[in-house]
Amino acid sequence: TSRGSTGALRLIDIPDRTQQVLESGDSRMVNLNWVRDGRALYYTRWLPVSGAQLMRLPLTPDGARAGDAVPVLELGSLSVTHMSADGHRAVAIKGPVGSRLVRVSRAVDGDSVEIHPILGSEGAGPRATSPDGEWIAFSMSGDLYRLRSTGGEPQRLTSSGGVRNFSWSPDGRFIAFTAPYQETLSVWLVPADGGSPVRLRDASGGGVQWAPGPLLYGVEGERNIEVVENLHIRTPAGTAALTPDNLRRARNSVVDGERRSLIDAEDGSVFPVATSPDGKWVAVMWRHRQAGTGGIWRLSLSDTTQHLVRPHTPDMKWFPNGWLPDGSAIVAIADWWFVRLPLDGSEPERIIRMPQPPNFGCDILFPSPEPVLLCTEYLGGYSAVLIENFDPKAD
Repeated sequence: TSRGSTGALRLIDIPDRTQQVLESGDSRMVNLNWVRDGRALYYTRWLPVSGAQLMRLPLTPDGARAGDAVPVLELGSLSVTHMSADGHRAVAIKGPVGSRLVRVSRAVDGDSVEIHPILGSEGAGPRATSPDGEWIAFSMSGDLYRLRSTGGEPQRLTSSGGVRNFSWSPDGRFIAFTAPYQETLSVWLVPADGGSPVRLRDASGGGVQWAPGPLLYGVEGERNIEVVENLHIRTPAGTAALTPDNLRRARNSVVDGERRSLIDAEDGSVFPVATSPDGKWVAVMWRHRQAGTGGIWRLSLSDTTQHLVRPHTPDMKWFPNGWLPDGSAIVAIADWWFVRLPLDGSEPERIIRMPQPPNFGCDILFPSPEPVLLCTEYLGGYSAVLIENFDPKAD
């Protein structure tokens, strides 16, 4: 089980319906494999900075702990999915050998696409474009960088690793991001042109969305959305306006603001979200408990108005990615297509297809009448790997 960045391994006795915690900590624990006649549990532990480790937890035949969990393999870009019953062999998925940012647009023939690499983005992961389109923020090796949208030399904005989600402020002067800098996954703000990050008070969560509108962040495993407005800096001497210079001068300070809860989604994550161009609405993928319907919902940021834009179907789920510039439709991803979901209830319309999934992760841009995708291209693709003799103390 997990809440935010904290994980726990729980043993459930099915007949008795009782459970006990075998292991817990400030890291995610995934891909469980119970092997060797129940005498060992292998799992992947994701650490904020150093990456993934394959762990072995010894157990007794009745499922009790028989010792401490120990790391047996540094996984790097590998993700162990299955293990043999004797615990000697494992199957893993090997990730890409590199990455870069590219722009993707329709070719002249209208059917294929053209891919244009962005110089200076080698090694880039997830990305976000500034509101004016002049800059791209991206993460690389756990830190945050910014780069001119035309390419060039990237500027490093953080140096402590662990950066996950991030979003530009509406005026492009700040970037909000989440990172576990003080052992808790929290929201931080940094001037877009450089400076030390400052924490947003009482904002622990795994998702963040800002432009164009109030700052939104997700809590409790990204299930709940908090809205923060009228941001300012709280110092030991009082308050100060949120400006890049004031943020750079802040010492022993936090960013604060007026906050309220927007949504409590008890049965599923609602991030990522997309804010409308006028900053008045947010599109979320949400299963509405009272309505009993999951899909793309449009939530007002000024009152309690909620509208279902498009329900999920058994063979189609919608993921919000943006809005049309005039706010008349939400742009969602479905089956590797960027799709227009009109607010008037008319039928969805395909816009452009993501190239060669899953080797590309993309966001849609509308710098002109023709849509453009800003993508991270993962070079080398994915492959399956057989690992043997990785745990010499397995017996």
